[in-house]
Amino acid sequence: MDEIILDIKNILKPTKIAHEEKISVSKEKSVSIKKEKFIELKKINSNKKIAFIDGGNAQIMGCSAFSIQSIKAKAVYYLGKKRIDVKGCEFTCLASFSDKGFLIKTNPVQKIPNSISNIYQAEEEKSYVNSQKIANICGYVRRLSEINLALEISGNDSAEIIVLDGSLESFNLEEKKIMEKLESSCIKNNILCIGLSKSTGIISNANRPISFTLNEKTNLKTWLYLDEEIENNNIVTGFIKLNDKSDNIFRLDLFKSQKEKVLKEINDLLEISSDPVFLGYPYGLIDADEEARISETEIEEQLVEFIIKFGEFWPIVEKAMKSTDSHKILDKIRF
Repeated sequence: MDEIILDIKNILKPTKIAHEEKISVSKEKSVSIKKEKFIELKKINSNKKIAFIDGGNAQIMGCSAFSIQSIKAKAVYYLGKKRIDVKGCEFTCLASFSDKGFLIKTNPVQKIPNSISNIYQAEEEKSYVNSQKIANICGYVRRLSEINLALEISGNDSAEIIVLDGSLESFNLEEKKIMEKLESSCIKNNILCIGLSKSTGIISNANRPISFTLNEKTNLKTWLYLDEEIENNNIVTGFIKLNDKSDNIFRLDLFKSQKEKVLKEINDLLEISSDPVFLGYPYGLIDADEEARISETEIEEQLVEFIIKFGEFWPIVEKAMKSTDSHKILDKIRF
């Protein structure tokens, strides 16, 4: 135990080579931290209409051969500090296997491919699908639904800024196509689109969280760190601190073509990042998370509906489910 405590202390304490510490972009690439890339942010009285987008999914039933899930994608609109609207979609998704990949069916029907051959063309752990676990396919469908919702909003001029929960990076061709459409639509309609991630997932070359390193490099109270060298497939990744009373630093993704627009409009987020529930995080995203969250009660109600509709076939479905998820049996055991 003492050795573990010591290891953690060594990881997190300021490194002796702090002046040389860099941002690890990939295994092959590290980028120097430059003081001039820190941009001071200042709170303003925002009057912009901002759409915050998040999604949620939860399994109703499933086994190794299929997964049926409930999915939501929601956009909560704010004008300044005032919530003014909420839009989005809710649907049921069936994911199953085919000879070439995966089959997708949605009800009501969504603008989602009905078959997927390769969920991810990225390497190693970046895949949504671990060992082709069928339940994860519905998580990918939820992701496409969120992007499609952003695309719809960008096309009808219902917001001036779109904030997606998570990254703007694409990990397969289908996702990339929608992202390219989103970028084009935002440029055409003069709408800013960014992605905000609760965790950065990035470390320094000294193997410390990048938030620690960046905080030590600046005396600014609220800031945006933006360096075009941290770029992948036209997506620039930055880091942002939105509240001076918070230690929370978030990853910010933007389209490379919108860098100047980000610099002009990013201050609009400060005014709505003071909720004590999650200080420094825009409460529009907290709100969107709540709207998109699927409760256990909802899942139970939908499961009952499926049981009724399956009728005499239900025992066979239940047997398939039990053959896959033996953990539930152990979870019920009381020692």
